[in-house]
Amino acid sequence: MLEPDIKLHREFFASHTPDQKLFLLLTLTPEWKTAQHRPDLSVAFVIDTSGSMREQVSDATGENKLDLVMEAMSSVLKSDMMQGEDRLALVSFDDSARVNTPFQPAARRARLLAAINSLAQQSGTTYMGDGLQKALSLLETENGSKRIILLTDGETMDEDVVDGVSHQLRDQHIPVTVVGVGDFNEEVLTSVADRTQGRLLDIVPDRENPQPPSVPASELPQAILDEVEEVSREVITDISLTVRTVRGVTVNRITRVAPQQVEVDMERQPYTLGNAASGENSAWVLECTIAERRPPSRIRLARLGIAYRVPGADFRGETQPIDIVVEFTPDQSKFQAIDADVMQWVQQRNVEGIIKRAAQEATTNPEAAAKTLRLARGITQKLDNKVMTQVLDRALDELETSKTISLGTAKTMKMGSKTQTLQGNAEAALPPADEIRKLTGA
Repeated sequence: MLEPDIKLHREFFASHTPDQKLFLLLTLTPEWKTAQHRPDLSVAFVIDTSGSMREQVSDATGENKLDLVMEAMSSVLKSDMMQGEDRLALVSFDDSARVNTPFQPAARRARLLAAINSLAQQSGTTYMGDGLQKALSLLETENGSKRIILLTDGETMDEDVVDGVSHQLRDQHIPVTVVGVGDFNEEVLTSVADRTQGRLLDIVPDRENPQPPSVPASELPQAILDEVEEVSREVITDISLTVRTVRGVTVNRITRVAPQQVEVDMERQPYTLGNAASGENSAWVLECTIAERRPPSRIRLARLGIAYRVPGADFRGETQPIDIVVEFTPDQSKFQAIDADVMQWVQQRNVEGIIKRAAQEATTNPEAAAKTLRLARGITQKLDNKVMTQVLDRALDELETSKTISLGTAKTMKMGSKTQTLQGNAEAALPPADEIRKLTGA
């Protein structure tokens, strides 16, 4: 029901050489028959109703952030994508968290709409962790495909609670779609999305003339509809990965690179990989280190085990174990052969780190920041990632004119490096030979 595919960035490694890198591209695709099992949905909306959500974001309509959130949720209820067995719940948080309505069939629109309308009467400070905890409690007894959609615009007073709950959500395979409206704590919200294998949406007030990948606030209702539609296509859920390696081989990092870039929590195995939707490939890059020197030989370095759930068919399964076998050789002509498809995903993954470095450099060394951004821009151009190239051009223009990068542009760069992932021309995106040597240790 789930079709795995593995590619290694190279199959031959230098013998008698320590600390070489191995990159694996793991692609998981729901089989055609699996795609017919559309799961019942259990979606908990967790809504920030703190005072800052009253900030006006549309000069044309006079709507504030909370108005748009309420409109977005009403649009979901009235859409034809919600089926009879789908269930929705509403939790809100400010000074405290409350269950506005427990899980109800989507068909009970009147009760759900009344709960949505009640949001306008609430206000206070921000206790996001309490809101997530109440949503988790509601979801623990639900079946089907589970999801939290978190909408917030600011800091939270209980970061420690948020951190603890996100670990619980990871363990129960409940992704959190994080919708950041306006200014928000990027580090906290990114952590929640990454740990639970959720997604990020960056919503910006219309008056700030947002450019992709940011979403104008007036388009928030459609963005939420699109997200619910994406969730309804996730026919494979609860994907977990177990990696057993031989001595001297370590898995350092796992990054989901498609359809959106998300870091996998490496705290413990099995690793939580999230869900897979019908009609698209989900892909991860595994970065490993081969620490020991090895003589010429052909050996198995690792074995991968993948488990998953198909909620629409009430089925739990696992793939056949996947052996990772390579050959160590003194023949340079062999171990210099590189799989361009794998390396272009590695390059795309690296853009996020490069952008973070540039944002830090911009505060003290604009010249270094510009040099770093030009490196990232070169990669996005090779990948034909036009949206991210335009974002980086804006940042470079700001550095040239004001010797700094605005907070809004910095946020757009960071969010874009996670959300604007695509597969370009692999051969064109292959990094230079010296860069490959630095990346791989060979």
